[in-house]
Amino acid sequence: MAQEQATGAHTSTELSFLPKLGIGFAALLLLYAALSSSTLMGPGIKASSGGIFGPDATLLAPATLAFSIWTVIYLGLFGCAVLVWFPDSRSNERRRTGVWPAAMSMLLNMLWITAAMRGIVWATIPLVLAVLASVIMLLERVRGRRAAGPAAAIIVEGTFGLYLGWLLVASAANVMAVVRHGGSNPAGAASQALAVILLLVVIAAAVAASIRYPRLWGIPIAVCWALIWIIRQRTHGALSSPLIAGLAFAGAVAVTLAFVWPLMRGSAPQVRAADGAASLANVPRTGR
Repeated sequence: MAQEQATGAHTSTELSFLPKLGIGFAALLLLYAALSSSTLMGPGIKASSGGIFGPDATLLAPATLAFSIWTVIYLGLFGCAVLVWFPDSRSNERRRTGVWPAAMSMLLNMLWITAAMRGIVWATIPLVLAVLASVIMLLERVRGRRAAGPAAAIIVEGTFGLYLGWLLVASAANVMAVVRHGGSNPAGAASQALAVILLLVVIAAAVAASIRYPRLWGIPIAVCWALIWIIRQRTHGALSSPLIAGLAFAGAVAVTLAFVWPLMRGSAPQVRAADGAASLANVPRTGR
């Protein structure tokens, strides 16, 4: 009888075929959009929409090399799409919880790429914010859960930590790009003021996210990565701004401290690094 109950519990939480197919389809669409927008297939996104996403288009645009982080994020997203097809009795509930927000983030990302490449500039802001919301939704759904295994935890924890951190900065840069598309002077006082306000919002949000998700090491890494390349472009690019470069540096320090300080003081939650907002593949064993 106990064995039958355990079997029933396993079956009731087993991830069905539809969400597996959904996240797989979303990953394929994102892969196609990413390849189509890469420099391997053409001029890339930085040359689309009149060049408003280029490194010297706005004060919050990072150097081109910053976007190489997408290679890591895309690999992680595809890894998540593959991971759900492998059976694991410990991870069914976490997969059911996180699979649809993950698929949603991929589809919305694909739509953002399409809008940017086709010059539908006004649509990029709500789309990037929607991607950000879907990533936060996933992290909130799996927050504080133990990972079923280190490999699954690294794939998902690392991926969505980087994803969230990068999106925080990218959202602000996206707003600046749309404002630039509206005809504003990228070096004018109004643009300087808007860039400062947006950068302060990004820093505050990144600090809050690092505190909220203390084991998501990808958040400070991605935020600092983006800020470092903003500093590089504002000090060596055609559109220079010591003010923005200095504020970005201060932001990188603040975000790093927000993540490291609790660890140094030993006040972070005593869970494994594979825990936290970790995984689409984590759940306590069922059928005990």
